[in-house]
Amino acid sequence: MEQAKVETRIKKVLAQVKRIMPTEIPFQAVVGFDGFVDRICRLVRTRHDRRHFTPFSTMKEFGDHIISVAGKSCDLEFVTEQEKIGGNAPIMAHALSCLGVKTTLIGAAGYPEVYSVFKNLHQKCHVLSVSSPAFCYAYEFLDGKMMLADLAVLDELDWGLIKKRISLRELQDMFNVSSLVGFLNWSQLNQAETIWRGVLHEVYPVLEETRKRYLFVDLADLSKKMPEELQRVLSILEELSGKYEVYLGLNRNETELVYAFLFGEKPLEDELEKAATCIFSRVGIEALVVHLIDESFLVSREGVIWERGERIPQPALLTGGGDNFNAGFCLGLLMGASKRECLLCGMFVAGFYIREGKSPTLKELASELERVLLHEKGGS
Repeated sequence: MEQAKVETRIKKVLAQVKRIMPTEIPFQAVVGFDGFVDRICRLVRTRHDRRHFTPFSTMKEFGDHIISVAGKSCDLEFVTEQEKIGGNAPIMAHALSCLGVKTTLIGAAGYPEVYSVFKNLHQKCHVLSVSSPAFCYAYEFLDGKMMLADLAVLDELDWGLIKKRISLRELQDMFNVSSLVGFLNWSQLNQAETIWRGVLHEVYPVLEETRKRYLFVDLADLSKKMPEELQRVLSILEELSGKYEVYLGLNRNETELVYAFLFGEKPLEDELEKAATCIFSRVGIEALVVHLIDESFLVSREGVIWERGERIPQPALLTGGGDNFNAGFCLGLLMGASKRECLLCGMFVAGFYIREGKSPTLKELASELERVLLHEKGGS
Protein backbone atom coordinates (compact mmCIF):
# COMPACT_ATOMS: atom_id res chain seq x y z
CA MET A 1 0.00 0.00 0.00
CA GLU A 2 2.77 2.45 0.97
CA GLN A 3 4.66 1.70 -2.25
CA ALA A 4 1.54 2.51 -4.27
CA LYS A 5 1.24 5.82 -2.42
CA VAL A 6 4.88 6.64 -3.19
CA GLU A 7 4.32 5.90 -6.88
CA THR A 8 1.25 8.15 -6.89
CA ARG A 9 3.19 11.04 -5.36
CA ILE A 10 6.06 10.63 -7.82
CA LYS A 11 3.59 10.57 -10.71
CA LYS A 12 2.08 13.84 -9.49
CA VAL A 13 5.48 15.54 -9.38
CA LEU A 14 6.34 14.14 -12.83
CA ALA A 15 3.06 15.47 -14.26
CA GLN A 16 3.75 18.94 -12.85
CA VAL A 17 7.28 18.96 -14.28
CA LYS A 18 6.08 17.85 -17.70
CA ARG A 19 3.34 20.49 -17.63
CA ILE A 20 5.86 23.33 -17.42
CA MET A 21 8.60 21.81 -19.61
CA PRO A 22 7.37 22.91 -23.06
CA THR A 23 6.91 26.58 -22.18
CA GLU A 24 8.96 29.47 -20.86
CA ILE A 25 8.56 29.25 -17.10
CA PRO A 26 6.89 32.46 -15.86
CA PHE A 27 8.56 32.39 -12.45
CA GLN A 28 11.30 34.79 -11.38
CA ALA A 29 13.53 34.57 -8.32
CA VAL A 30 16.06 36.68 -6.42
CA VAL A 31 18.70 34.78 -4.44
CA GLY A 32 21.51 36.15 -2.24
CA PHE A 33 23.85 37.12 -0.80
CA ASP A 34 27.14 35.21 -0.56
CA GLY A 35 29.68 33.94 -3.08
CA PHE A 36 32.60 31.51 -2.91
CA VAL A 37 35.02 29.79 -5.18
CA ASP A 38 34.90 26.15 -4.05
CA ARG A 39 37.93 23.95 -4.49
CA ILE A 40 36.77 20.35 -4.14
CA CYS A 41 39.55 18.30 -2.57
CA ARG A 42 40.45 14.82 -1.34
CA LEU A 43 42.85 14.23 1.53
CA VAL A 44 45.57 11.71 0.71
CA ARG A 45 45.91 8.75 3.07
CA THR A 46 48.39 6.74 0.99
CA ARG A 47 50.35 7.95 -2.02
CA HIS A 48 51.11 5.11 -4.49
CA ASP A 49 52.80 7.10 -7.24
CA ARG A 50 52.50 10.59 -8.69
CA ARG A 51 49.14 9.82 -10.29
CA HIS A 52 47.55 7.37 -7.87
CA PHE A 53 46.61 7.65 -4.21
CA THR A 54 44.14 6.32 -1.67
CA PRO A 55 42.12 9.08 0.04
CA PHE A 56 40.71 9.10 3.53
CA SER A 57 37.34 7.56 2.76
CA THR A 58 35.32 8.69 5.79
CA MET A 59 35.39 11.57 8.23
CA LYS A 60 35.81 9.10 11.09
CA GLU A 61 38.85 7.59 9.41
CA PHE A 62 40.38 11.05 9.03
CA GLY A 63 39.39 12.02 12.56
CA ASP A 64 41.01 8.91 14.00
CA HIS A 65 44.20 9.80 12.13
CA ILE A 66 44.23 13.33 13.57
CA ILE A 67 43.69 11.97 17.09
CA SER A 68 46.53 9.47 16.61
CA VAL A 69 49.04 12.28 15.94
CA ALA A 70 47.85 14.59 18.73
CA GLY A 71 50.83 15.93 20.65
CA LYS A 72 53.11 15.18 17.71
CA SER A 73 52.85 16.64 14.22
CA CYS A 74 51.82 15.50 10.78
CA ASP A 75 51.98 16.45 7.12
CA LEU A 76 48.84 16.19 5.02
CA GLU A 77 48.51 16.29 1.25
CA PHE A 78 45.32 17.25 -0.52
CA VAL A 79 44.45 16.90 -4.19
CA THR A 80 42.18 19.50 -5.80
CA GLU A 81 39.75 17.69 -8.08
CA GLN A 82 37.86 20.71 -9.41
CA GLU A 83 37.24 24.41 -8.95
CA LYS A 84 33.59 25.41 -9.10
CA ILE A 85 31.04 27.99 -8.12
CA GLY A 86 30.54 28.01 -4.37
CA GLY A 87 28.34 29.57 -1.74
CA ASN A 88 24.74 28.73 -0.97
CA ALA A 89 23.33 31.56 -3.09
CA PRO A 90 25.30 30.93 -6.33
CA ILE A 91 24.77 27.15 -6.19
CA MET A 92 21.04 27.48 -5.52
CA ALA A 93 20.69 30.22 -8.14
CA HIS A 94 22.44 28.03 -10.70
CA ALA A 95 20.25 25.04 -9.79
CA LEU A 96 17.06 27.09 -10.09
CA SER A 97 18.23 28.43 -13.45
CA CYS A 98 18.95 24.90 -14.72
CA LEU A 99 15.37 24.04 -13.75
CA GLY A 100 14.11 26.89 -15.91
CA VAL A 101 13.52 29.60 -13.31
CA LYS A 102 14.70 33.06 -14.37
CA THR A 103 16.96 33.88 -11.42
CA THR A 104 18.88 36.95 -10.30
CA LEU A 105 21.89 36.29 -8.07
CA ILE A 106 22.96 39.13 -5.77
CA GLY A 107 26.24 38.37 -4.09
CA ALA A 108 30.00 38.08 -4.14
CA ALA A 109 31.09 36.84 -7.56
CA GLY A 110 33.86 39.39 -8.18
CA TYR A 111 34.00 43.17 -8.42
CA PRO A 112 34.42 45.05 -10.67
CA GLU A 113 34.99 41.99 -12.86
CA VAL A 114 33.09 38.74 -12.30
CA TYR A 115 35.47 35.93 -11.37
CA SER A 116 35.91 33.42 -14.21
CA VAL A 117 34.28 30.43 -12.49
CA PHE A 118 30.98 32.34 -12.12
CA LYS A 119 30.81 32.73 -15.88
CA ASN A 120 29.81 29.04 -15.90
CA LEU A 121 26.49 29.85 -14.26
CA HIS A 122 23.42 28.91 -16.30
CA GLN A 123 22.39 31.43 -18.95
CA LYS A 124 19.06 32.02 -17.17
CA CYS A 125 20.98 33.26 -14.11
CA HIS A 126 21.58 37.02 -14.08
CA VAL A 127 24.56 37.87 -11.85
CA LEU A 128 24.64 41.16 -9.93
CA SER A 129 27.95 40.98 -8.09
CA VAL A 130 28.82 43.57 -5.47
CA SER A 131 32.09 42.23 -4.02
CA SER A 132 34.90 39.71 -4.43
CA PRO A 133 34.19 36.06 -3.58
CA ALA A 134 35.63 34.17 -0.64
CA PHE A 135 37.60 30.97 -1.20
CA CYS A 136 36.60 27.64 0.32
CA TYR A 137 38.45 24.34 0.39
CA ALA A 138 35.86 21.54 0.57
CA TYR A 139 37.38 18.23 1.68
CA GLU A 140 34.94 15.51 0.68
CA PHE A 141 34.46 12.05 2.18
CA LEU A 142 31.92 9.32 1.54
CA ASP A 143 29.99 10.29 4.68
CA GLY A 144 30.22 14.08 4.58
CA LYS A 145 32.45 17.03 3.94
CA MET A 146 34.69 19.46 5.81
CA MET A 147 34.79 23.01 4.52
CA LEU A 148 37.52 25.52 5.36
CA ALA A 149 37.00 29.10 4.24
CA ASP A 150 38.61 32.52 4.57
CA LEU A 151 35.66 34.89 5.05
CA ALA A 152 37.44 38.22 5.54
CA VAL A 153 36.60 39.49 2.05
CA LEU A 154 32.86 39.16 2.81
CA ASP A 155 32.96 41.47 5.84
CA GLU A 156 32.29 44.52 3.63
CA LEU A 157 29.17 42.98 2.08
CA ASP A 158 26.29 44.78 3.76
CA TRP A 159 23.04 46.51 2.74
CA GLY A 160 24.83 49.80 2.16
CA LEU A 161 27.24 48.23 -0.31
CA ILE A 162 24.41 46.47 -2.15
CA LYS A 163 22.50 49.77 -2.49
CA LYS A 164 25.67 51.52 -3.64
CA ARG A 165 26.29 49.06 -6.47
CA ILE A 166 22.65 48.25 -7.29
CA SER A 167 20.23 51.14 -6.97
CA LEU A 168 17.42 50.87 -4.44
CA ARG A 169 14.86 51.35 -7.21
CA GLU A 170 16.34 48.45 -9.17
CA LEU A 171 16.30 46.29 -6.05
CA GLN A 172 12.66 47.16 -5.38
CA ASP A 173 11.71 46.37 -8.99
CA MET A 174 13.43 42.96 -9.08
CA PHE A 175 11.92 41.90 -5.73
CA ASN A 176 8.52 43.10 -6.89
CA VAL A 177 8.46 40.87 -9.99
CA SER A 178 9.90 37.83 -8.20
CA SER A 179 7.70 35.08 -6.80
CA LEU A 180 10.63 33.54 -4.92
CA VAL A 181 13.34 35.11 -2.74
CA GLY A 182 16.20 33.21 -1.14
CA PHE A 183 18.03 34.48 1.96
CA LEU A 184 21.00 32.14 2.24
CA ASN A 185 24.14 31.59 4.33
CA TRP A 186 23.31 33.96 7.19
CA SER A 187 26.00 32.38 9.37
CA GLN A 188 28.96 33.22 7.13
CA LEU A 189 27.96 36.79 6.31
CA ASN A 190 28.75 38.97 9.28
CA GLN A 191 26.62 41.78 7.82
CA ALA A 192 23.70 39.57 6.76
CA GLU A 193 21.37 41.09 9.35
CA THR A 194 21.82 44.54 7.78
CA ILE A 195 20.79 43.07 4.43
CA TRP A 196 17.71 41.33 5.81
CA ARG A 197 16.66 44.47 7.66
CA GLY A 198 17.31 46.54 4.53
CA VAL A 199 14.94 44.33 2.55
CA LEU A 200 12.38 44.51 5.38
CA HIS A 201 12.43 48.29 5.73
CA GLU A 202 13.16 49.50 2.17
CA VAL A 203 11.82 46.80 -0.16
CA TYR A 204 9.04 45.00 1.69
CA PRO A 205 6.80 48.09 2.09
CA VAL A 206 6.62 48.68 -1.69
CA LEU A 207 5.82 45.08 -2.70
CA GLU A 208 2.59 44.95 -4.65
CA GLU A 209 -0.15 42.47 -3.77
CA THR A 210 -0.07 41.03 -7.28
CA ARG A 211 1.37 37.57 -6.77
CA LYS A 212 1.94 34.81 -4.24
CA ARG A 213 5.42 35.19 -2.80
CA TYR A 214 7.76 32.67 -1.19
CA LEU A 215 10.81 33.34 0.97
CA PHE A 216 13.20 30.44 1.48
CA VAL A 217 15.83 30.85 4.21
CA ASP A 218 18.94 28.72 4.81
CA LEU A 219 20.90 29.82 7.90
CA ALA A 220 23.85 27.42 7.25
CA ASP A 221 26.10 26.28 10.11
CA LEU A 222 25.39 28.80 12.86
CA SER A 223 27.73 27.33 15.49
CA LYS A 224 29.73 30.59 15.60
CA LYS A 225 26.68 32.74 16.20
CA MET A 226 25.14 33.92 19.47
CA PRO A 227 21.57 33.02 20.55
CA GLU A 228 20.51 36.68 20.59
CA GLU A 229 21.61 37.04 16.95
CA LEU A 230 19.40 34.12 15.97
CA GLN A 231 16.46 35.59 17.88
CA ARG A 232 16.82 38.86 15.98
CA VAL A 233 16.85 37.29 12.51
CA LEU A 234 13.96 34.99 13.35
CA SER A 235 11.96 38.06 14.34
CA ILE A 236 12.75 39.58 10.91
CA LEU A 237 11.34 36.45 9.26
CA GLU A 238 8.14 36.79 11.26
CA GLU A 239 7.76 40.38 10.03
CA LEU A 240 8.37 39.33 6.43
CA SER A 241 5.70 36.61 6.71
CA GLY A 242 3.02 39.24 6.13
CA LYS A 243 3.68 39.21 2.37
CA TYR A 244 5.73 36.02 2.01
CA GLU A 245 5.15 32.36 2.78
CA VAL A 246 8.36 31.82 4.74
CA TYR A 247 10.17 28.45 4.70
CA LEU A 248 13.20 27.81 6.89
CA GLY A 249 15.53 25.06 5.65
CA LEU A 250 17.91 23.23 8.00
CA ASN A 251 20.07 20.11 7.98
CA ARG A 252 20.52 17.83 11.02
CA ASN A 253 23.38 19.81 12.53
CA GLU A 254 21.63 23.14 12.03
CA THR A 255 18.40 21.80 13.54
CA GLU A 256 20.26 20.70 16.66
CA LEU A 257 22.03 24.06 16.91
CA VAL A 258 18.87 26.13 16.48
CA TYR A 259 17.12 24.01 19.11
CA ALA A 260 20.03 24.46 21.53
CA PHE A 261 20.02 28.23 20.94
CA LEU A 262 16.28 28.51 21.54
CA PHE A 263 15.84 26.03 24.39
CA GLY A 264 19.25 25.97 26.10
CA GLU A 265 20.05 22.29 25.59
CA LYS A 266 21.02 19.93 22.79
CA PRO A 267 18.24 17.56 21.65
CA LEU A 268 18.65 13.81 22.04
CA GLU A 269 20.05 11.95 19.02
CA ASP A 270 16.74 10.23 18.22
CA GLU A 271 14.52 13.28 18.81
CA LEU A 272 15.23 15.32 15.69
CA GLU A 273 11.56 15.49 14.69
CA LYS A 274 10.60 16.60 18.20
CA ALA A 275 13.33 19.27 18.11
CA ALA A 276 12.13 20.56 14.74
CA THR A 277 8.54 20.68 15.99
CA CYS A 278 9.63 22.71 19.02
CA ILE A 279 11.56 25.13 16.77
CA PHE A 280 8.53 25.57 14.52
CA SER A 281 6.36 26.38 17.53
CA ARG A 282 8.65 29.32 18.36
CA VAL A 283 8.88 30.84 14.87
CA GLY A 284 6.02 32.46 12.97
CA ILE A 285 6.66 30.92 9.55
CA GLU A 286 4.81 28.71 7.06
CA ALA A 287 6.99 25.61 7.51
CA LEU A 288 10.31 24.25 8.72
CA VAL A 289 12.08 21.98 6.21
CA VAL A 290 14.79 19.54 7.36
CA HIS A 291 16.90 17.72 4.76
CA LEU A 292 18.98 14.70 5.76
CA ILE A 293 21.22 12.34 3.78
CA ASP A 294 18.52 10.24 2.11
CA GLU A 295 15.29 11.60 3.57
CA SER A 296 13.65 14.86 4.53
CA PHE A 297 10.73 16.09 6.56
CA LEU A 298 8.63 19.20 6.97
CA VAL A 299 6.87 20.67 9.99
CA SER A 300 3.89 22.97 9.50
CA ARG A 301 0.59 23.75 11.18
CA GLU A 302 -0.82 20.66 9.47
CA GLY A 303 1.70 18.39 11.19
CA VAL A 304 4.87 16.53 10.15
CA ILE A 305 5.50 15.03 6.69
CA TRP A 306 8.40 12.65 5.90
CA GLU A 307 9.72 11.62 2.49
CA ARG A 308 12.52 9.21 1.63
CA GLY A 309 15.00 9.57 -1.22
CA GLU A 310 17.84 7.42 -2.52
CA ARG A 311 21.12 6.91 -0.69
CA ILE A 312 23.95 7.43 -3.19
CA PRO A 313 26.74 4.96 -2.25
CA GLN A 314 29.36 6.56 -4.51
CA PRO A 315 28.59 10.31 -4.62
CA ALA A 316 30.15 12.27 -7.45
CA LEU A 317 29.75 15.55 -5.54
CA LEU A 318 28.44 16.38 -2.07
CA THR A 319 29.20 20.08 -1.78
CA GLY A 320 26.03 21.84 -2.92
CA GLY A 321 23.66 18.91 -2.35
CA GLY A 322 21.63 20.86 0.20
CA ASP A 323 21.40 23.89 -2.09
CA ASN A 324 20.09 21.69 -4.89
CA PHE A 325 17.54 20.20 -2.50
CA ASN A 326 16.45 23.75 -1.67
CA ALA A 327 16.17 24.60 -5.38
CA GLY A 328 14.06 21.52 -6.07
CA PHE A 329 11.83 22.24 -3.07
CA CYS A 330 11.32 25.82 -4.25
CA LEU A 331 10.53 24.64 -7.79
CA GLY A 332 7.75 22.61 -6.20
CA LEU A 333 6.43 25.72 -4.47
CA LEU A 334 6.46 27.69 -7.71
CA MET A 335 4.66 24.87 -9.55
CA GLY A 336 1.92 24.92 -6.93
CA ALA A 337 2.76 21.46 -5.61
CA SER A 338 1.74 20.24 -2.17
CA LYS A 339 4.28 20.43 0.65
CA ARG A 340 4.83 16.67 0.41
CA GLU A 341 5.43 16.92 -3.33
CA CYS A 342 7.85 19.81 -2.73
CA LEU A 343 9.88 17.52 -0.45
CA LEU A 344 9.95 14.86 -3.17
CA CYS A 345 11.00 17.40 -5.79
CA GLY A 346 13.83 18.55 -3.54
CA MET A 347 15.01 14.99 -2.89
CA PHE A 348 15.07 14.12 -6.60
CA VAL A 349 16.98 17.25 -7.62
CA ALA A 350 19.52 16.69 -4.83
CA GLY A 351 19.85 12.98 -5.63
CA PHE A 352 20.58 13.69 -9.29
CA TYR A 353 23.17 16.33 -8.34
CA ILE A 354 24.98 14.09 -5.85
CA ARG A 355 25.06 11.13 -8.23
CA GLU A 356 25.88 13.00 -11.45
CA GLY A 357 27.89 15.91 -10.05
CA LYS A 358 25.73 18.56 -11.75
CA SER A 359 22.35 20.24 -11.36
CA PRO A 360 19.56 18.72 -13.48
CA THR A 361 17.56 20.43 -16.17
CA LEU A 362 13.78 20.01 -16.15
CA LYS A 363 14.15 17.29 -18.79
CA GLU A 364 16.74 15.47 -16.69
CA LEU A 365 14.54 15.81 -13.60
CA ALA A 366 11.65 14.25 -15.53
CA SER A 367 13.92 11.38 -16.63
CA GLU A 368 15.04 10.90 -13.03
CA LEU A 369 11.44 10.67 -11.84
CA GLU A 370 10.61 8.18 -14.62
CA ARG A 371 13.67 6.07 -13.74
CA VAL A 372 12.61 5.80 -10.11
CA LEU A 373 9.01 5.01 -11.12
CA LEU A 374 10.24 2.09 -13.21
CA HIS A 375 12.36 0.92 -10.29
CA GLU A 376 9.39 1.17 -7.90
CA LYS A 377 7.19 -0.85 -10.31
CA GLY A 378 9.93 -3.42 -10.78
CA GLY A 379 10.15 -3.89 -7.03
CA SER A 380 6.39 -4.31 -6.57
